[in-house]
Amino acid sequence: MRSSPAAVVLAMAMLAGCAAPATTPAPTAVAAGPGIPLPPGAARDYGPGPAAANPAPAAPAREFVELTNPADGTRIALKKGGELKLIIDARPVNQLQWKQTMPVAPVLSPIGERAYVSKSTNPLDLAAGGWNIFRYRADRAGTVTLVLELAATDVPQPAARVVRYQVTVE
Repeated sequence: MRSSPAAVVLAMAMLAGCAAPATTPAPTAVAAGPGIPLPPGAARDYGPGPAAANPAPAAPAREFVELTNPADGTRIALKKGGELKLIIDARPVNQLQWKQTMPVAPVLSPIGERAYVSKSTNPLDLAAGGWNIFRYRADRAGTVTLVLELAATDVPQPAARVVRYQVTVE
């Protein structure tokens, strides 16, 4: 079977178009702190929202509080013996995971370790992202600041983001 010259040229043009690199604009990096650029994938357009200038007061204390991506500075109220569950977006493809950095005892105690749950049905699909899940038990009346950092898990470097939640146990 012979191909016409026009068909060959058309086929080559189509193949060349498939091999051309995509022309998408590069994301703009925002500094994580003075002179500290964000690592790839640490854009501030996911996860907890920015801190409010004047955060709202905490809702009335409850036995169980579950929050997904609460804004930095959120105030949380729990009853003694209650449970706090935080679900926060993570970016494992860049080795960025949330971790607790400051002790919360004796007011709160962690329930197990931080859990990672993939957003994909394929747990090996790191590009899909996932959630870090933190659970705490309200052990004693008082107030504590829960500090979480989004940081690389493979190399020591400054945190890409830091969020703080004021937790009051009644």
